[in-house]
Amino acid sequence: MTGRRSGAALTLLLRITPKRRAKIVVHSVPDFEDGALAVLDELLNRGHRPLILLERPLPNDANVSDLAERGVTVAEKTSAGGRLHYLTAEIVFTTHGPFRMHPPARNQRVVYLGHGEPLAKGAGYWIGDEANRATVAVASSTIGRAFRCAQQGLRPEQVLLVGAPRNDRLLRSDRERMRETVAAWLPDDTTTLFLWLPTFRRSDFRLDGVDAGTAALPLGLENLQRVDSWLAAHRAAILVKPHPLSRMYPAGAFERIRAIDDAALISAGLSLNSVLAAADCLITDASSVWVDFLLLGRPMICCFPDLDEYRRSRVLNLEPYDQWFPGPLVTDADGLLEELAAVTGGADPYEERREWLTRALHVHRDGKAAPRLLDALGL
Repeated sequence: MTGRRSGAALTLLLRITPKRRAKIVVHSVPDFEDGALAVLDELLNRGHRPLILLERPLPNDANVSDLAERGVTVAEKTSAGGRLHYLTAEIVFTTHGPFRMHPPARNQRVVYLGHGEPLAKGAGYWIGDEANRATVAVASSTIGRAFRCAQQGLRPEQVLLVGAPRNDRLLRSDRERMRETVAAWLPDDTTTLFLWLPTFRRSDFRLDGVDAGTAALPLGLENLQRVDSWLAAHRAAILVKPHPLSRMYPAGAFERIRAIDDAALISAGLSLNSVLAAADCLITDASSVWVDFLLLGRPMICCFPDLDEYRRSRVLNLEPYDQWFPGPLVTDADGLLEELAAVTGGADPYEERREWLTRALHVHRDGKAAPRLLDALGL
């Protein structure tokens, strides 16, 4: 009841608090998510001076110092100042909603950037979550718009087919420069780089698929060590970006499977989508990141040992999922090793499916989603 009362009080304050003309607030989870960074860059290019609300400020964050030099103000979201900035902003860009998702006040525009296209796992109304209330949202295709409307209770005219701003950074990243930057995390002789982005299975309030505790990868230590040995024999490496709440195995468990976290990305001056640009192949499961990766035209592998259990517990939007996913679906280490070998050997039997899906799921492929979005908003 306390949460509901505080939420209702904040909703009321939103409605009655005067807004400062042209005051723009940007918020994302995690802090400095690629979509938020792309919007910030375009706002600054157009002469705006936005303010950032941070969830979990990290010490020595290069993004903070860089944006401060460019005239951007930063505030902690839960501070008194952060709340006041939110209440008085005329426009709020957000990936998740700074606080609970309030119905937008008539004198405030809330622009929902999302955290990827809503095409893989169910969200919002469909799994019992609150809707992401917004004035407008973005999508990359008519299919994405349909799911956004259905899951979040939005009208079609509220969902702008401008593309995902986070993909601006993906498409504008130089592959060779990114590869040189991530080389510090990899064995010196690496010729093929696989990027593995697994979906986290457990949160405080739900379990999706099979409970693997907090393990970052789904195949178990012994099987992963087999994969690691194969990688060593083929001068390949896997770079893993675990969910912040999951854990990797102890240091020294692997030679060629390396983990990075948000702190490592920040230290290197990178973001997740810029690292995507360096990868020769993506490995994932129910994450919508594969929709982004389509834009690069490179191979993908779906490693999904608990696919059937995940279907029952979370629901997948695009079914049958293995027919939609633009690559092979594997459920064990043997299957993964077979597909890793195919990629390193140059085989690419899913190229036509990827191209078909790219046309279906991306209206735009030019890396100009943020400019289109600001144009649509009159900014």
